[in-house]
Amino acid sequence: MGTGNVDPRDLVLAMVAFNEGQQVQGRTLLQKLAYFVNEQLNVGVEFEPYYYGPYSARIAAATDSLVELGFLKEIEERFPASATDIFEPRRYSYSLTSEGNKVLKKLKKQERSLFSKIKKAVGTITSKEECDYESLSLAAKMFHILKSQQKPMKVSEVLAAAKELGWNIPLAEIEKVAKLLQELGLIQKVS
Repeated sequence: MGTGNVDPRDLVLAMVAFNEGQQVQGRTLLQKLAYFVNEQLNVGVEFEPYYYGPYSARIAAATDSLVELGFLKEIEERFPASATDIFEPRRYSYSLTSEGNKVLKKLKKQERSLFSKIKKAVGTITSKEECDYESLSLAAKMFHILKSQQKPMKVSEVLAAAKELGWNIPLAEIEKVAKLLQELGLIQKVS
């Protein structure tokens, strides 16, 4: 179901518009939505291993560009830092501006099929019970490892590969993350 090379700005606009409440709360969540939409639709965005899992500099640049152009509104929310926190001490929320909605409307007319596929993919991802940024981050890490190895892997092998990348995938979360990946149709079974 490859859709070729999609402009990352178009992808970001669509993901924000099609997410619940027409907003995405957090850069990590935005990156993971983009990662899984990319995996499901093969839209041609490259991702590399990063602290919170697969990361695309193109998605980050596209998001910044859309904010600068006034098509996305970015709100920063700060949280008290704690020594036990492993995720971000602040969150950036994104929503479409009225100008962003106008651009999206034009894009949807030009690329009806593509935007329909993105809407369906975002809906599939966000409809899952475990669709918070932490679960998606862990799922993205695990899927990146499985995809890069291109072979069935045991849990111990996944955990070892994660450790090599500097990632922590808690053993207690493996089953939940595997279930999410199965529900997304990305894997069949992790043993």
